[in-house]
Amino acid sequence: MKYLFFLLSLLLLLSCEFTDTEIKRDPGDIAWSDKNWIFEVTDTVHVSFVDKLIRLYDTSPDRSKHLLMSSFNSFEVVVIDDSGKILARHKPIGQGDEFVGAVIFGLGFVGDDKFVASSPKGFYVYELLTGEFIRSYPLRTPLRGYETSESYNIEQFIRENEVHFAGGLQSSLEDKDIMNFKKEYFDEFKPITFMNTANNSASLNFGIGPTSRFRRHDYHYGELYTLFDFDPDQEFFAVLTNPSDEISIWDTNSRLIKEIPLRLNRFKLPVKYKYGKGGIEDATQAVNSMYRTLSLQGSNALLTYRTGVPEEDFRALSSYAELPALFRHKMKYFGAIVDIEKGEVSSEFELPEYAVGVASFISKDNMLLYTNSGVTETDSTTVFYRARLKEIE
Repeated sequence: MKYLFFLLSLLLLLSCEFTDTEIKRDPGDIAWSDKNWIFEVTDTVHVSFVDKLIRLYDTSPDRSKHLLMSSFNSFEVVVIDDSGKILARHKPIGQGDEFVGAVIFGLGFVGDDKFVASSPKGFYVYELLTGEFIRSYPLRTPLRGYETSESYNIEQFIRENEVHFAGGLQSSLEDKDIMNFKKEYFDEFKPITFMNTANNSASLNFGIGPTSRFRRHDYHYGELYTLFDFDPDQEFFAVLTNPSDEISIWDTNSRLIKEIPLRLNRFKLPVKYKYGKGGIEDATQAVNSMYRTLSLQGSNALLTYRTGVPEEDFRALSSYAELPALFRHKMKYFGAIVDIEKGEVSSEFELPEYAVGVASFISKDNMLLYTNSGVTETDSTTVFYRARLKEIE
């Protein structure tokens, strides 16, 4: 009986920690953490797979395996273990009931021994090592419009005893003029698709909260995409929409729990456009800062971003062939940790040389970092750094 009372009390405590419906509305009210961190590289991981824009899409629940794919070509799924050894390679591209179609949008683990791939046709589940087709969940409505998610992961969760997948797939802004973006578009902006596998119904979820810089100002920044991750133990989503300045926390019913404001010192947005009068130019991506990755581990959200290059340097280019050298010399990469339970934001810390984002946040003592392939890639391998977060005084 004592054990039952303790268990019920613990569940009540956990539910209270992440169901606070009071939204912070003072955008300047930031709780800074007194902890300082640095990344410390402990090893390099070589994967015998070379392609353009290779991404690590998901890590298995037991943290022993990872799914890789080129987000540029999007047709071959590579399964590796945590040492970088390739366990399997699959090509589920093609026509027919067992194939995803012409392109894969997202990947995720289904338990430790299956994976799911999303495409314009829906969600397809395969056995992890053999690639054997298990089943599909076709979309009832076709994809249309432009994509508003930069997350390539697919997260599985249970709601009302029904299995759902969450991923970037459909767009809620398909009929909007993105070149002349209007502020009221955010009232219907919902970047992440939920697929209910019980009835193959899809819904659009999350959005822009009340303290977002998109709401506070009369201008936008020419970019709009969303990063998200899911904590299966405490059943909440962390959502970060580039280039806004808050992480929003949502439950599995797509209800906003809280917003945690961010004011990162080196995250700068000099290129902006008036709502309804804006345009999109190359300077947006070269000069403005941009979030790179968002990863959850327990109640810790680890985000990374890159700075832009100085606008005067960009405007002085005589040819875009000079851009790679400018990026290498002027673009920097930083990270920060957000304690979701406390709402605290750490000070920023620079990523190790040639590191450009977090590929997998296994624990504070074990994570994989993306590296600049133009510097680290060999003729036959893609290189990740293994690193840990080290607290410093």
